[in-house]
Amino acid sequence: SQDSVKLSPLKIAKAQRKALQQKDVAEAGDAEKIAALDKQISDFESNPKFNNLSYFSKNQDLFSKDGEAILSPKVLTVPINTPIRLVVTSKDVLHSFAIPAMRVKRDAVPGQKREFMFTPIKEGVYYYTCNEMCGTDHAFMVGWLNVVSQDEYAKFKESIKPKEGGTPAEIGERLWERNCKSCHAIDPKAPKGIGPNWWGLWGKERTFTDGTKAIADHQYLTDSINDPAKQIVPGYAVPMPAQGLNEVQVKNLIEFIKTLSDKPSEEKSEDTVK
Repeated sequence: SQDSVKLSPLKIAKAQRKALQQKDVAEAGDAEKIAALDKQISDFESNPKFNNLSYFSKNQDLFSKDGEAILSPKVLTVPINTPIRLVVTSKDVLHSFAIPAMRVKRDAVPGQKREFMFTPIKEGVYYYTCNEMCGTDHAFMVGWLNVVSQDEYAKFKESIKPKEGGTPAEIGERLWERNCKSCHAIDPKAPKGIGPNWWGLWGKERTFTDGTKAIADHQYLTDSINDPAKQIVPGYAVPMPAQGLNEVQVKNLIEFIKTLSDKPSEEKSEDTVK
């Protein structure tokens, strides 16, 4: 009849989407929160023991005091029969975090934090992938979702708690492990990687693509960490995205770089920074 309510497919879809979003918000309070940070930087050292760093899984449910992700596992480990709240974002281009076995995916958009939820009901290892063609290294953006028992997950969380304290250089080394290892080697015999090798970098003269030169001192390293595209070394034409480290983290990372040499640094390190 003329009085019948007319609903277009678009209106129905919007109503369904709103209902699902409200359901997610209602369930989010009891969910295990995990964050994933997508970057178009490949990890060519993956292995079946799941213990290498990854460009894709930036964090496994542990955050520092300022909310920064503090662990970068190749595998996302989650407990069975528990709602998982996954928060995704991107530091470079559009990506899409997808777990086919869970029938879930969410676009990772630069500057946005987007959430979705799922509940794993069977233990096992499932792969996750970037589901959006994002660039030359798109094919390498894969990893694993490891669904374990509640007891195993409790042990896992305890095992990945970050070490506290230490000298600035020791704290800087942990930063390198989490944020820089997949691109920057610290071994003088290591093959050329995605980014320059840090061994012997401190105090070394650097020549850039524009013909200018600089000594790798505090100012140069600070600038390079905060703005990697500012001065490009020949052979590394594609600059990495800035990591968003704070001032203290940058200082600790530089203290670690100063130790990467056969020659002891003449400068004294600052007091321990936590």
